[in-house]
Amino acid sequence: MFFPQPVAVEARPNYRIWIKYADGPSGEVDLSDLVGKDVYAAWNDVEFFKGVYIDPETEMIAWGNNIDVCPDAVYLELTGLPYKEVFPYLTEPPVIGWHLEAAKSILNQLEVVEVEAREGYRVWLRYNDGASGEVDLAHLAGHGVFKAWLDREFFENVFIGEGGEVSWRDELDLDPFQLYMDITGKTVEELFPGFSGAKLTDA
Repeated sequence: MFFPQPVAVEARPNYRIWIKYADGPSGEVDLSDLVGKDVYAAWNDVEFFKGVYIDPETEMIAWGNNIDVCPDAVYLELTGLPYKEVFPYLTEPPVIGWHLEAAKSILNQLEVVEVEAREGYRVWLRYNDGASGEVDLAHLAGHGVFKAWLDREFFENVFIGEGGEVSWRDELDLDPFQLYMDITGKTVEELFPGFSGAKLTDA
């Protein structure tokens, strides 16, 4: 499964950053739409904004300990690729701005407690908050790493991974929070109220 990896980032004037990814794309991002919103009010201190870095643990584009922007969303803007091509398992595109601590609070509380393979390429899941239901994954089967699902026995051996992900052996997994949104119909904004948009331009 592909995850864009940022390898270099620099602050630029007027709340812009320049970023480069491991596979080549680079460009400038205009983050001025975020200034003053939620935790991004800290950017009013220009010297603080200049302290942008890539968090070595999360690979987020970060400032301090609790401010970041989503590198996946930035990657899509730089390349112009459709999000479904890069992230075929997502039902909504990632967005640039979000509050990491608010997201962590939700992620730490929400867990998959049961998962079963069902007819076709459907999986049934139950979460610790009581939500449960089926998700049809047929649109992934046969593509990239998901070719492994063409082996029916492989698909049926789904389990909950050590990190809470929905897994098939050690070869592939799906984000349980995206599956939660699929089951409940909740949006990114409802689950992660700190999400917001930003403009981006090429260098």
